Amino acid sequence: MVEIRVPKLNSNDSAYVLVAWLARDGAAVRAGEVVAEVETSKTVEELVSEYDGVLTQLMPAGRDIAPGDPIARVTSPAET
Repeated sequence: MVEIRVPKLNSNDSAYVLVAWLARDGAAVRAGEVVAEVETSKTVEELVSEYDGVLTQLMPAGRDIAPGDPIARVTSPAET
C-alpha cells in the first residue's frame, strides 16, 4: 500500500481545494493515471497515481487540503 499525498504545488499557498476525483473509489488505476484535480490560487493541477493498484479515497471532493496530506491509498490487488 502506498499513499497519494498532496505535493507542494506553489510557494504562495499553504492550502488547496480537492476539486474532483477523476477515478472512483475502489477503481483500478495505473501508474501515470490522473486520479484527482486540485485547485491552487493560480490554477487547477492534476494529481496522478505513481503505482498500479486499487484506489481508496481518503478525502471527499470539495475539502480543503494542505501539502503533505494523504488524499488516497493505492493497494495492490493482492492486498485488497
